[in-house]
Amino acid sequence: MYFEEHLAIARERGDQRAEGDTLLNLGLTLDRLGDRAQAINHAQLALQIFDTIQHPKADKVQQHLVDWGAISK
Repeated sequence: MYFEEHLAIARERGDQRAEGDTLLNLGLTLDRLGDRAQAINHAQLALQIFDTIQHPKADKVQQHLVDWGAISK
């Protein structure tokens, strides 16, 4: 799968922004495919990274998690 390869490359290079982006995109794709549990897992990992690097996408990821019922706002 493309996302998994990209995730491995981002981690190997230490590119946390790319890692967070890839985790978010993978989560969104998994949700569209009907696997919300895995989508939530990936989004939570993306949120941790974006929070750590203080990236503005943290808000977007958090909103997806709220929409999916994983967290309350």
